[in-house]
Amino acid sequence: MSAVQLLLVPLALWVLQASLCHGACVEVDSDTDAVVNEGFKLGCISCKMRAEVPAEATVEWSFMPKGESEFTKIYSYEDLMSDTPDERFYERLDWKGSKKTKDLQDGSIYILNVTWNDTGTYRCIFTRTLTFSSFKFHNDTTKIVHLNVVPRREALALGFTGDQGDSFHLVRGDDVCHHRWAAGMAGGGDDLLLQEDISARRGSIERERVKEWLQTTNSS
Repeated sequence: MSAVQLLLVPLALWVLQASLCHGACVEVDSDTDAVVNEGFKLGCISCKMRAEVPAEATVEWSFMPKGESEFTKIYSYEDLMSDTPDERFYERLDWKGSKKTKDLQDGSIYILNVTWNDTGTYRCIFTRTLTFSSFKFHNDTTKIVHLNVVPRREALALGFTGDQGDSFHLVRGDDVCHHRWAAGMAGGGDDLLLQEDISARRGSIERERVKEWLQTTNSS
């Protein structure tokens, strides 16, 4: 292998990493264990299957406390505006989803100061309208989060603190990018997408692709 080829290997790895991570939308499940008296992010991601098609979406969150059988609307986000109609969550919910766009793909919210009464089931509904040249297409996507509230001592024993900020661990399939996904997808974390470590699975995929690229280069 020539010196030039050796110099090109790191660049190829960087390009492959960027192509696998940057700009993509990956749906991951929300965390489900919150620590009492701390903050907690309820994750809700609904990827648009046709990225090139203009779209608008709204998000609605509902809550069903443990032991009850009906959902109550607690939060909505539409036209860059939020509303918290349930007094139990008044001034306790913060938008952590897509920023400065009506084309929402991340509908996550953040609970400030989790209480024991927050234990239960949360329902996130994306209502999306895609605008094609001759028609509009509407669809709804529903995500369910079963939230369990634990004391801090139990959380420490399990190895987590509950206050996850805007971090996600994307460990599904071959798209493993350990970074602050929500911030990057919302347009506020361009550099974050490339700052974290590549997993072993991702590394093996990239090594194989670089090997193929080098073979192609040698043959030419």
